[in-house]
Amino acid sequence: MDTKDLPATSRTWFVKALPTGPLIPNEHYELRTVPLIAPTAGQILVKITFVPSHPPPLPLPADQKTGSHIAVDPTNINYISASPALAGERLYIAQRLVGESVLAGAAGVVVASCHDGFAVGDRVGGTWGWSEHVLLDVGKMKLPWAEPTRIPQDVDTEAWLTLGLPAMTAYFALMKLAGATAENCRTMVVSAAAGATGSTVVQLAKNVLGIERVIALAGSDEKCRFCREVLKADVALNYKDPDFKAQFVAATPDYVDIYYDNVGPPILPLAISRIAYKGKVVVCGAIAAYQSATDIAAIPMSSYMTICYQQVAVLGFIFTAWVEHIPEAARMLTEYAMAGKIVPVKHVVDTTIEEAHMGLNILFAGQNLGRLILRLAEKKD
Repeated sequence: MDTKDLPATSRTWFVKALPTGPLIPNEHYELRTVPLIAPTAGQILVKITFVPSHPPPLPLPADQKTGSHIAVDPTNINYISASPALAGERLYIAQRLVGESVLAGAAGVVVASCHDGFAVGDRVGGTWGWSEHVLLDVGKMKLPWAEPTRIPQDVDTEAWLTLGLPAMTAYFALMKLAGATAENCRTMVVSAAAGATGSTVVQLAKNVLGIERVIALAGSDEKCRFCREVLKADVALNYKDPDFKAQFVAATPDYVDIYYDNVGPPILPLAISRIAYKGKVVVCGAIAAYQSATDIAAIPMSSYMTICYQQVAVLGFIFTAWVEHIPEAARMLTEYAMAGKIVPVKHVVDTTIEEAHMGLNILFAGQNLGRLILRLAEKKD
């Protein structure tokens, strides 16, 4: 293996301090230059170029760009936050510690290999971090989703990322956990409907399952138009409108059979107040609380009693519980995409490794449509 053309150093974002509220660059995480270690037996060195893991194949367009990319998802903050709003000691994944790299999905190109299963030039993906390069000990990674997955030659990497973890989350939580069908669900409400997961939930509900009334909730009139015109939601409501509550009540005359929650309070209590008898609440996330410095009461007693009186099922979803079903999700999402039933929704931002942290600002400001992907420029001299 010839490593003479490899750079001597690489740059990686590390956890500097555990935040209890909003993330602050250079206070909670910092960019460091580290020596670039060449792979030894069983290892590969990957130059980061894209984001998620285990996505399905889609045709590779002629103008496909192959620059460096990083994906940014709300759950990235869960890995390092010490906020009391997040159950830190009972997280579904070990919290990142001070001195460890920032964890995130990524995809890239093998630039050096000492493993028979991977050659230089192969495109691979996994959950690695905000970094220019990553050294992978194939078959021995601590997290199963950190193992490198080869991306076939005819796959569009950005679509691969877009139909990765967030889209699979939508598939597992809606189709499997909630068991949604057109027969058992007439009205569905989806919060954060223009985001990476929500946009897939809306499309699966309407275009795959054929649910009669799909109501999308988003944070701007532009996003609401997008939900109606592109995602095909029947109704889209801007939760920032002054009369949003009245609009929500008017839009749910027959109540809500399934509420797919990505945000938590204050929308969650309102949705529960409109839940149908034996309806379901799918708890997928709580982006509204991810940067809170204090714990937040998710629901008032009235919501709690509604759950009791209406015999509502509250279903918690965690992606790691469904890892063994990833091949099925990849296959089905690919079929849906190829049939035009779902459109991979991505928001690509051109930036540098130095500015990678700005992706979280875009995300939590609600400025993205679909999966947020950072396309990184080459290292500056």
